[in-house]
Parts: sequence; structure tokens; C-alpha cells
Amino acid sequence: MFHEWLDDSLVVCEPVSGDIYTLAGSGAEIYQLYADKSDDEVLAELSRSYPDEPPSNLAHHRDLFVAKLVAAGLMTRSD
Repeated sequence: MFHEWLDDSLVVCEPVSGDIYTLAGSGAEIYQLYADKSDDEVLAELSRSYPDEPPSNLAHHRDLFVAKLVAAGLMTRSD
């Protein structure tokens, strides 16, 4: 997977299809966190970044976003 920052966005290229995606804000944050963190560690980081959001809400939106990343071929899940 190729990715690079361009201004405030993370540009990600899926090598098989050649599709290019632009991730910004929490999407870029989640994508980068999963490089070396587990689900629980990502949730802990998001809770620090968004302290006014309930953890259950953060987890729900994290899971929805991760499902989109997997469907686009930008991420694989072992579970």
C-alpha cells in the first residue's frame, strides 16, 4: 500500500486496482493508528483525541470506517 501526506490529507493508493483514496481528519488518524495498534489501542487513542465523545460511539464509527477500508482493499482483518 502506498500512502503519503498531501497538505492535511493522507492519500492512499490501492496497488491492485490503482484506486486512489484521500483520507482526512479522524479517517487519516484511524488509518495510521492501525499500522501498529490493536482495536483497543486505537479506541484509547481516539478517546484521547475526542474526549467529549462516548467510547461506544467512537468504537461504532471506528468499526464502520474499518469495514469501508477492508471493502476498498486498503486494510485486511484477521478476525
